[in-house]
Amino acid sequence: MMKLIKILVISILFISCKNEQSNIDVLLHTEYNNSPFLPVIKGLKYQDINTKTFKGIHKNIKTHAILSYTLVSEKEEIKIQNLVEKGEINQNEISKLRKEVLVYTGFRKNNQFYSVNVNGDENFEDDSELNFPIIIVDSILTNRGLIDSFPMVKINYKRLLNNMLINDEMHLRFFPVSRFYTLDKDKNLLINKYPEANVESKRFDYFSGSFILKNQKYKLAYNKLALFKNNLIVVEKFNNAYLKKSDSRREAYTIYDTINLEGNYYSIEPITTNPLKISLKKLNIKANLKGFRKGQVVNNYPLEDLEGNKILLKDLFKGKEYILLDFWGTWCAPCKELTPKLKNFNNKYKEKINMVSLAYEKNPEPVKKYVTKNKMNWFNGIIKGTPKSGNVEKVKILSDLRVEAFPTFILLDKNLKIIFRGVGDNFKKIEKIIKEKN
Repeated sequence: MMKLIKILVISILFISCKNEQSNIDVLLHTEYNNSPFLPVIKGLKYQDINTKTFKGIHKNIKTHAILSYTLVSEKEEIKIQNLVEKGEINQNEISKLRKEVLVYTGFRKNNQFYSVNVNGDENFEDDSELNFPIIIVDSILTNRGLIDSFPMVKINYKRLLNNMLINDEMHLRFFPVSRFYTLDKDKNLLINKYPEANVESKRFDYFSGSFILKNQKYKLAYNKLALFKNNLIVVEKFNNAYLKKSDSRREAYTIYDTINLEGNYYSIEPITTNPLKISLKKLNIKANLKGFRKGQVVNNYPLEDLEGNKILLKDLFKGKEYILLDFWGTWCAPCKELTPKLKNFNNKYKEKINMVSLAYEKNPEPVKKYVTKNKMNWFNGIIKGTPKSGNVEKVKILSDLRVEAFPTFILLDKNLKIIFRGVGDNFKKIEKIIKEKN
């Protein structure tokens, strides 16, 4: 009997441990409403209307054109072909691979029209035609909100994901454009008119999913169109809308980032297929992680002042409750615009906060001049590097703390824990936090 009880106890403990350590699988589907990401506007390419026999073309119209929206880039096409040669993708899968979406557009009297070849058969006879006054086309230049008055079009296609072709869908608004901008040799802005009817696209879709953890429902969004790898995934508690990108409470993640949910840490794993999902892998971590997000702890970085002297970040508290890190540069116009507010903030809270301004510059001389001229009487340091070079990732403190825009402010407590971080004028928010904590 005792042996049976022991077996039951061990089994229960095993099951409990297994449940405690389990990962979270989030099934994904394509969504386009209430996106937490910015849509992508993309131009279309002109096709030679005479090279193919397209059906549904108006014979009595001279000013018309066929445009194409690229679904599979040349780079992706080469990668797919390589996977076919390796036997990882079946040749039959790519025989009907759709590479573009065709749009037929032109002028008829005082109207422009367009048709989208939704099913990819190069026949516009079975596609609906949208007509609109030419005056609307010119109005879009000054009123971009008009773009959203054009219908959304759903396109089904195959895309490459993790070396596999999967069925996917995209949601596009096609809208007319009549002019485009260029710069002359003196970098003056020139407005040019397209010689033929033209349209561009605005794409909205993203992968969406949800899950429940400890009775709390969460939603997850994955940016299919991400241009920047650090703005790929958003995870928030379930409510009506995602936080706006400008909201300082919003956190954006990428693959293999660590996220804290309900008191536990999880690693965000890559997307897998069959079924399409993203997994959150539970980590055995109890202490606060070092990192760049609110609630995480930063490293005790060695900093360099404008004279080349080294000092540890923690030594700059000097009995104060907080340090406010200010990442800026003399080349940064928005940074310099905030100097008066920065000085006022320092004067108001210098009994509680030590300011630490870190300029990202090639050399300290312009910083010294600016600091002296503007009486920035607090710790000023330099992070040596080349601004606007795209090499921020190679600078440790900027890379570690994901400083990608200037000015960035990070408020730290005595334990080097991040209390707040934000870009631009956030002094009122920081002030509110300080008042709440005191």
